[in-house]
Amino acid sequence: MESFILAFRVVFPLLCLMVLGYYLKQKKFMEEKTLNQMNRVVFNVFLPFMLFKNIYKTEMAEGLDFGIVLFALLAVLGIFIFLCLTIPLVEKRKERSSVIIQGLYRSNFVLLGISIVSSIYGEGNIGMTAFVAATIIPLYNVLAVILFETFCTGECHIGGILRGIVKNPLIRASVLGFIFLAAGIKIPSPVMTVINDVSSLATPMSLIVLGGIFTFEGLRKYQKELIFVSVGRLVLVPALVVCLSLLIGFKGANLAGLMVMAGAPAAVSSCAMAEQMGGDAELAGLIIVVTSVLSVFTIFMWIFGLNLAGVL
Repeated sequence: MESFILAFRVVFPLLCLMVLGYYLKQKKFMEEKTLNQMNRVVFNVFLPFMLFKNIYKTEMAEGLDFGIVLFALLAVLGIFIFLCLTIPLVEKRKERSSVIIQGLYRSNFVLLGISIVSSIYGEGNIGMTAFVAATIIPLYNVLAVILFETFCTGECHIGGILRGIVKNPLIRASVLGFIFLAAGIKIPSPVMTVINDVSSLATPMSLIVLGGIFTFEGLRKYQKELIFVSVGRLVLVPALVVCLSLLIGFKGANLAGLMVMAGAPAAVSSCAMAEQMGGDAELAGLIIVVTSVLSVFTIFMWIFGLNLAGVL
């Protein structure tokens, strides 16, 4: 029961913010044009501030296991390549196939990873999870740019992909965060307060926008896609990563971090990315909503099962 309460405590606030967005849209407090404008602000301002802050505040603790970081990077990259080769065989529409691939490989690790691991093991044991998150999130965004540039234009232009990477505000914020972290640059307290305040808007604003674009008609329209992505995102991908992690010998907090990386719902920022880069934003938003709801139960099952097996 404690595991369920833990997962519910993490996911329930996200659902409430989505419901608020849906309510505001139904009551005409927000129109379609307003939602699109808010989505652009989230993508270009709030999310970059949040990524910068998360990376900048990562503790470079002694004893970091870079083998775990390498494993996480290779796992995400391997899953991404496999999906890019197989998903287009079953979904020919590029704007949908790109969103499906993103929904399957890109999780909400930045939001849930540290919260869940710290809830289980305490804040003194999250250094490795925070460091993995700081390296995985930029990879998520680089792969997303490559994905949409390749799929939505129909051609693979290296120049276009590189321009997309350089211009992407999430990637630029991640790189800047790593530069400040590696160089040990101290940000003055008043400036850090502003960064904290702006970054704190990213998650609630993203979820309110998601709730605003949600439609029950969309559930029927994308029924097959949503079932496919939900099973893959919440069951198949984490099963693969957890099994490989156990074979290598990862346990405890490290295994919990990898499990959340693989089994968390679709990333909140993936909808803004899809909308900005020509993907099916409606499907991307629905994937986030549905996987977030279902993850209350699947994360509980993963935590309960791994704890019962004695590896957490």
